[in-house]
Amino acid sequence: MAEALDAFGKLTASSFRDIERGALVHCFLPPEAAAAPLAAFGCALVAAMSVEGPAGGFGSFHSAVLRSGPKRLEVRRLPSAAGAAAVLLVGGADTGRPGLARLQVERAAARLLGA
Repeated sequence: MAEALDAFGKLTASSFRDIERGALVHCFLPPEAAAAPLAAFGCALVAAMSVEGPAGGFGSFHSAVLRSGPKRLEVRRLPSAAGAAAVLLVGGADTGRPGLARLQVERAAARLLGA
């Protein structure tokens, strides 16, 4: 599936289980990225996004896009019928094609939900 996320550059896949929440975190990140701390960050972000009544009355969120210089990180909460929601975390180069990156993340999420 990492090959299908080429809008982010070359990525490698890894998975982690969040001990506190039980969520499975699917990471697709550049080979040089520290996946474990980013997975923990993704879980914490998803927990914050899942709050039913955040300030401002927006309700809960299912995804976030973070950018830092030439890097882009997308974090998406994947719905789960039973147990903790899974997390999809995709990061890499911001190639200037945010629409393509978003589409590829949506397709990866659909594949993971169908698996």
